[in-house]
Amino acid sequence: MRRRREGPDHVDILVGQRIRALRRELRLSLEGLAAGLGITHQQMQKYETGGNRITIGMLYQIAVALRVPVESLWDTVPPADEIATLEPPKRSNVTSFLASPDAGKMAIAYAKLPTAVQRRLADLAGTLADHGDGLPE
Repeated sequence: MRRRREGPDHVDILVGQRIRALRRELRLSLEGLAAGLGITHQQMQKYETGGNRITIGMLYQIAVALRVPVESLWDTVPPADEIATLEPPKRSNVTSFLASPDAGKMAIAYAKLPTAVQRRLADLAGTLADHGDGLPE
């Protein structure tokens, strides 16, 4: 009997990351892609983070919408024998951040800043994260 999975697996996460990367290359919003597929942006977000598995039919529709061959959506997935040796994936703070609606805006704004300012901003964010117990939510 197959064990019920407790969270996303490596394949779900890698395929979702590939979809997100291709969508961003096309400068297509999460909401725009979702609307074109007839699903909610929340569902699309779950696909991109590996939170929900994608049916083969939906995978095909996503490939068509992104104008890529369907097999290119899993070309970053390692062979099964390599996946079997990996630790179970955990949803990291980075994954949660990348799934947030502000991540794209922040990345675009950050990229426009001079390198010296980027370094200072990263230092500030690190300091706030380390000592941010009293920060408002």
